[in-house]
Amino acid sequence: MEKTIFNLPFDQKSFIVYGSQQDRSIFQYIKANGYYENHIINLLKKITDSKSVCLDIGANIGLISLALSYLATEGKVYSFEPSKRNFSYLVQNIKENYVANINPINIGVYDQNKDMEFCNISDGGGWSFVFNGTESITQPNEVVTCVRLDDWVQTEGINKIDLIKIDTEGSEARVIRGAINTIHNTRPDVIVEFFPEKISENSGDNPEELYNLLESIYPNIYFINRFDDSLVKPADYSHLTELIKPTVYGELYCTFKSV
Repeated sequence: MEKTIFNLPFDQKSFIVYGSQQDRSIFQYIKANGYYENHIINLLKKITDSKSVCLDIGANIGLISLALSYLATEGKVYSFEPSKRNFSYLVQNIKENYVANINPINIGVYDQNKDMEFCNISDGGGWSFVFNGTESITQPNEVVTCVRLDDWVQTEGINKIDLIKIDTEGSEARVIRGAINTIHNTRPDVIVEFFPEKISENSGDNPEELYNLLESIYPNIYFINRFDDSLVKPADYSHLTELIKPTVYGELYCTFKSV
């Protein structure tokens, strides 16, 4: 276990965070740069307020959760992380920074309520994913419990959700299909990773189906430009694929609001 400093790109706020020295996907990046996904975190500052209720699905070691906890001081952050290893760092990072408004949850979110095989990648915790038998190189090495968000929300009695962030290494459409009722009932903003290669390889899904699913729910979908934080509204799926070419993957901001 190592520790480093994670800085927010505003307010000169920083956190102490722990992670694995082997993790090249997230922890070593933070250690080298001090920041993480500024284009997303700057957007969070614009779309959340002090009383926001947020879900961080695929929380990993908790960087987005920590940023949300700072913004939603009177709200709540529910952080879902299925990997036992990543979850241990998430819990440690919450404790280290004396954060009281994050609820860490050691389960995955999916379109089924069941235990599933999981590929926990030691040198890239942020690349770990639910195994569907389509990825031929990496083999599962853990079993995780997954839930449909609609069922979890009903069980927990949660009736207010302002933001859902989804980064599940290819199973994003599965997450959303299991959350349709929740989205219709609470009308949250959604920030979702769009990584066509991972969607195809890890879940066997068609990336265009994720875009079509989001378009069927949300009147406004924007591509978040990581170079200048601008929001670009794709004209169609073909336009979206052009937008992500420079970086191979990107994030979409979906909202019922006018931007």
